[in-house]
Amino acid sequence: MINFYAFTSNRADFIGLQMQSFQKYLQEDFKFTIFNNSKFDRLKEYAGIEDMCRKWQILTHDVEKDDDLIARCNAVEKSCTVFNNRGSWSNPNCAGCYACCYIWEKYIAKQTGNICLLHPDVFLDRPVLLSDYIKTTDSSGVRRSAHA
Repeated sequence: MINFYAFTSNRADFIGLQMQSFQKYLQEDFKFTIFNNSKFDRLKEYAGIEDMCRKWQILTHDVEKDDDLIARCNAVEKSCTVFNNRGSWSNPNCAGCYACCYIWEKYIAKQTGNICLLHPDVFLDRPVLLSDYIKTTDSSGVRRSAHA
């Protein structure tokens, strides 16, 4: 069993494509959870993500503002703040990095078992048993290139 976590702020259509790739190629049980990262600046996309998750029966959570986490992120990154003065993300990098930290602290760090945090545009393209990879390493990743 693998628990997949992904976050997205747009491209709700990718959620269905990810789920289809898991169903087709993953050779073990899995649970898929989406973190909706569009609540603060992309309300149209927010609704589309929620609708797609309902359609595929995928558990969804909002990425929320956590004052302590925001303060810690702002203390590390001096070139900008996580949120701008309108309450939206300062930039896409802040949105993605904050979402990763939020998901890790609020959910993943409290879990046991096999866990995979995925970018929203990662799809399986051949049969795989991911738990085999996890047996040999505590942490793993996939090297990506534009020519893969």
